[in-house]
Amino acid sequence: MEMMAMGAVAFAGLGTTQENVQKTVELLCKIQTNAFHRYDSDLGQVGIFLEPTLAMANHSCIPNAMVQFIGRKAILRAETPIEVGDEIEISYTGLCPIVTSSLSLPRSHRSF
Repeated sequence: MEMMAMGAVAFAGLGTTQENVQKTVELLCKIQTNAFHRYDSDLGQVGIFLEPTLAMANHSCIPNAMVQFIGRKAILRAETPIEVGDEIEISYTGLCPIVTSSLSLPRSHRSF
């Protein structure tokens, strides 16, 4: 990450001081943490999507909502009924549905 930050500050024409590089590392980490990855079935990852409101949704391995891309729009869609006062939770990774569905299997059929 530090190497990317150093390249970014150099490309931007800023001095590659430790302070500039550290601030850029922090910014890159925030972007990486809060970005939604945009995938195409044929091309794989085709970009990232930054949306501050969607980034406020918390993570759950048993989410009640999901982020879906339709064209250039991101939609927060309920996967289960959400009552007033319920926290809206999404899965930050694609692995959680596999884990949670595996937990419903008898212990003898689990691979973990």
